[in-house]
Amino acid sequence: MGPQEYKLCEALEDWRDEKTVEIYGCSHLIDLGPTVVMGDSVLDRIVDCAHFEKIKIIEDLRKETHWSVNDNLAREVITIIHRIIPISLYTTTPLQQHPLSNTVSAPNNGLAQHPALNPSAGIKRVLRCSACGQAGHNKCGRVCPMHPSWISSAAGKENNNS
Repeated sequence: MGPQEYKLCEALEDWRDEKTVEIYGCSHLIDLGPTVVMGDSVLDRIVDCAHFEKIKIIEDLRKETHWSVNDNLAREVITIIHRIIPISLYTTTPLQQHPLSNTVSAPNNGLAQHPALNPSAGIKRVLRCSACGQAGHNKCGRVCPMHPSWISSAAGKENNNS
């Protein structure tokens, strides 16, 4: 957290202390604490979301925090957020997806093996066993006829009670 986030956290803590006293009285602040108005997890989530400018309106506050609060308290919280961490004037446009096959024209230097650069990456490769040569498993699988568990039982190396 940066200095703005610490300042916002302190401002929200002061605000919830004041609101607890205003709504429930000083005895509730002493006995139950300020979490009656806003829990610590909600406060932390507000600070995190404010850092990334995710809270601009009341609906954003409710969506990001799942804090059930009336509109007046929500407006006060949003005013505090925007006073300390103002929203930027510039908006970002969503990134557009461009097909990679049109942009990659380099010779095969190992990059084409990457799934994102290889258009045939969606095709599933068939396993081939290096011990027996059959398709569909590898040499570590118990289905391989050359697996040590098959070889030892075929050779009669099982424990015999004699």
